[in-house]
Amino acid sequence: MAENKEQPESEPPLLDYREGAADQRDVSGTQFFGGMVSSAVLLMGAVFVAIVASIPVVPPTRKSTPYLGFAIVGIPLVALNIWAILVYRRGKRRSFAIGLWVGIGVAALFEGICFAANFR
Repeated sequence: MAENKEQPESEPPLLDYREGAADQRDVSGTQFFGGMVSSAVLLMGAVFVAIVASIPVVPPTRKSTPYLGFAIVGIPLVALNIWAILVYRRGKRRSFAIGLWVGIGVAALFEGICFAANFR
């Protein structure tokens, strides 16, 4: 019968861990607020321009373009998202990018409340 010889376990190599604090990024309140206000004002202005552009002119001097409002609001919305993604990936102004996304939500919430109040 073979004897069970206990071999001393060799210690595993130490892993080069970093402290958790090294990965944390500071959040700047001013950058966040600036991004939020910038995107909310831009989108609310775009919605205002889209509404004004959809008001019919008497006598009609131009063709009716029902998709003009979607373009007036959609182009700044896509541009803001692209801008936020680029800023977020750079890393220095992540708070600004987060503020841009929150501002999009704030503008959508505000505009939704306005439209809901008008269509009661």
